[in-house]
Amino acid sequence: MARKKQELTNLLKMLQMVCPEDLTNKTNVAIYCIFVLPFVYAFSMLTTHEVLGHEYVSKYFSYGFEIENKIMKYSVGFYKLFAFYLLHPTLANLITVVYSTSCCLCCRFLNILTSELEMISPDRFTLKVEMEILKKRHRIFDMLEMIETSLSTASFLTCTAHFLACLTNLSQLLMYLPGNKTLTILGVSFISGSAVVSTASIFLNAGQIPIEMEKFSRLMRRRIEQRSFLGLDSLKVPSERSVADEQVVVLSGCDLIYYRKSTLLSLLGTILTYGLLILSIEFQTNFSKRTVT
Repeated sequence: MARKKQELTNLLKMLQMVCPEDLTNKTNVAIYCIFVLPFVYAFSMLTTHEVLGHEYVSKYFSYGFEIENKIMKYSVGFYKLFAFYLLHPTLANLITVVYSTSCCLCCRFLNILTSELEMISPDRFTLKVEMEILKKRHRIFDMLEMIETSLSTASFLTCTAHFLACLTNLSQLLMYLPGNKTLTILGVSFISGSAVVSTASIFLNAGQIPIEMEKFSRLMRRRIEQRSFLGLDSLKVPSERSVADEQVVVLSGCDLIYYRKSTLLSLLGTILTYGLLILSIEFQTNFSKRTVT
């Protein structure tokens, strides 16, 4: 635990030092939106309750007791709605921002390294230049290892929480939609929308890393082959083909979920499958009740 905490601290310090200005601005906007959403969620839910004239606040948030003072009643409701949204998905979204920013930064470094390699002609691609390129790639690998060590468990728990939230919201749609459409759709939209965007951000940003690494490896192999064709390889120092053929790094969540872009479609398909299963069970239950009646 202490090692992971130290790794996370080092990662945050590194992000603060090397993160470019445009990415920093995007991250700040994302964090601002994340902290504003709990206020918007609580205010929207309370306003909708008031417009529709429901006594949901007094019955649920006041544990069935009637609070005659409206200011006190809605203060309690706002506080509980705010705390509810703050625990999830706000905390999970903050983890997503750190994870996605780290992955996006690695992708940028890999892209810059690939562009730098493209600008080097085969006759200038000496062993010394190759070693300089590989040293830069090694620094990116160190950063990826830091991300995997410090945020692998956190990202897995975040994705699991979002997945369970989506399934819970599907059940809420079945249970509460017939009696209270507006409130149910509003609450589900806030929670599920945030969960889907957060999960997609993790998979898309982390899934871009192996794509960028494959581009770099293909270009590196091509440059080594072109150098060999020109007869520029030293007879005393063998070509480092094995270095260019290293396995592509794929980030994971506790080695249980591997973050590739294709995995996102599988995850969404799983949620859709469970949703249709729940719907079919509900329809069968309603049909059985009507038949008995």
